[in-house]
Amino acid sequence: MAGILDNKTQIMDVFITPLGRSQMASGKMNIEYASFADKSIVYTSSSSGALENLADRIYFQAASSEYDQIIYEIDSDGSLAPFTSGEYKINGQDIIYVSSSAGHEMSFTGSIDLVAETISANVLKHFKSQKIIGTRDLFREDKGSLFHLSHTTASFTATNTSPLNVYEENTDVYLDDLPSTFQSSMFGHLPNFQYLPPITKPWQDHPTGSELGVYSRINTPAITEWSTLEKYIDQFEHQRIEFTETSRDNNLICQLFEEVFDPYDSSTSATSTLEKLAIIDYGTFSIKTDSTAHVFFAGKMFRDSAGCLCFANILTLVFNDEDA
Repeated sequence: MAGILDNKTQIMDVFITPLGRSQMASGKMNIEYASFADKSIVYTSSSSGALENLADRIYFQAASSEYDQIIYEIDSDGSLAPFTSGEYKINGQDIIYVSSSAGHEMSFTGSIDLVAETISANVLKHFKSQKIIGTRDLFREDKGSLFHLSHTTASFTATNTSPLNVYEENTDVYLDDLPSTFQSSMFGHLPNFQYLPPITKPWQDHPTGSELGVYSRINTPAITEWSTLEKYIDQFEHQRIEFTETSRDNNLICQLFEEVFDPYDSSTSATSTLEKLAIIDYGTFSIKTDSTAHVFFAGKMFRDSAGCLCFANILTLVFNDEDA
C-alpha cells in the first residue's frame, strides 16, 4: 500500500506487507498490477460547492491492516500462508476460529465448506475495503447482477473403469514412476523446461548458429494443437459450468483446495488437513476462428527418491469463450 504525500518533496510512501516481505526474502515477489484508491481522502465541499483546501489537515502515513491481503496464498513449502479473515485465521494447514472473547481460539479441521463459504465471503470484504477507484460499466442493464453460474457444484464418480480401468490399466503409481518436471509434457511449454542445446554464434554458413554437439533429448515436447489436447481431455469424465452472467472482461480468480484425510484413521471423527493444489498455466489454444481455450492443470507436487520434483495431475480446467 502507498500514499501520495507532498508533491514537491516526497511523492510516494510505500511499504511492503508481511506476506510481501516473506516473498521478497525467498526471491518470489513479482509486482504485476497496481490499483488506486481514495479510502483516506476527504471530499468536503464549501457552501459555494467547491472542494475545501485540505492542505492544513493532518495526514498520517500509510499503515498496514489485515485487509491489505485480499486472498490466501501458499508459501514456498506449499503450506497456506498466514491469513486473517474476519473471525478466522489460516496458518499452514490449520484454520483457527477467534471468538469475541479475548484470548479464546478454537482449531478446525481443514473443511472445504468452511473455506468456500465462510472465509471466501470475508475475502470479498477485504476487496471492498480497499476502496479501489474503478469505472462502472454503464452499458449493462442490471448493474447489481454481475456474476452467475449455471450450477455451483460438480460431482465426479470413481468406478472400476473410470477414470482408471482396474482391469486394463496399472492403478498403482509410485513416485519414482512419475515423470519429473523436466520430462513431463505439462512443463514443455515453459522456456526453462524446453530442449535448448548449446549453439555457436551465427556465422556465414550458419546464420542462426549451429549446435555444439549431439545431445539426448530427455524432455517431452508440449502439446501445441488443440485437437490433440482435446483428445486427451475427452477420455476422462468432465463437467461444464457456464458463466451465464459475468463482467465484460471476464476477470476471474480461481483457487483449488484439497481436503486430505488420514488414510490410517477410519474413525467417524477423523481429522483432515487443507492443502492448496498447484496450478500449471498451459497456455491459450485456438478452438475456432473467434474462440480460444485457456488450459490449466491442477495437481500436487512431490519429490521422488532421487530428489527430483514431480507433478501428479488431478484436474484439468479449460476456460473458453465457445458457445455451448
